[in-house]
Amino acid sequence: METVTHMREDTLDGLRDLIRINLDAKKGFEESAKELDSAAIKSLFLGCAAERDSQAAELRRYVELNDEDATDSGSAKGAIHRAWLKFRAALAGDTDLAVLDEAERGEDKIKELYEEVIVETAGSPVNDVLHRHIAQVKKRHDQIRDLRDAMAQA
Repeated sequence: METVTHMREDTLDGLRDLIRINLDAKKGFEESAKELDSAAIKSLFLGCAAERDSQAAELRRYVELNDEDATDSGSAKGAIHRAWLKFRAALAGDTDLAVLDEAERGEDKIKELYEEVIVETAGSPVNDVLHRHIAQVKKRHDQIRDLRDAMAQA
């Protein structure tokens, strides 16, 4: 039986993957906020970045409780996505709309990974934390989607 201080290696691997994607999302939101014209969307993105940073830090503590190294950086894939976002925003006529579109895609990815890890860690003591995190991710995803849809219709 898993405990907070004795987690299975596959649980720890899932947590490390979630740490990486949260850090990727944090960096993506921070960098995107710099490109935005709308102060309201910029504020939302900075709030999302802080939330993702907090989620990564919480997951990192669980990995470290198991005397394991927790990643403190994002992934190469995340860096490529952020570069693509900048390129796409530069080409788009409406930067805010392009950034919102890419942000929603990023939130889809983090949501998918949380769903996978939740299934893989069923019964783990960290599962409640993951459910809380995914609820936050879904809330932010829906906010971003709704803003994007409203902006596209305007």
